Amino acid sequence: MKDNILEVAMLGAVGFTLVGWVWSMLVARKVHVGWFAGMAFMFIITLPLFAIYHWDKAKKPFLVSLVGFILTYASVYFLPEK
Repeated sequence: MKDNILEVAMLGAVGFTLVGWVWSMLVARKVHVGWFAGMAFMFIITLPLFAIYHWDKAKKPFLVSLVGFILTYASVYFLPEK
């Protein structure tokens, strides 16, 4: 039972991260197509840079992605090996 809860939590965390990624791409596209391309191919590098340079626009998607990353890491850390 505990394993199922952790697996569901991990799927939810990954979904949270994907929502943040898509939202970041949409916001980046409104700023410049170069940011959009960076988000599509180098998300881990581009998202923090985009958040630094365009904090007013990128704050919410960045925080959603950050929470998703933290939740994903935590759920993987606590998920037992099979």
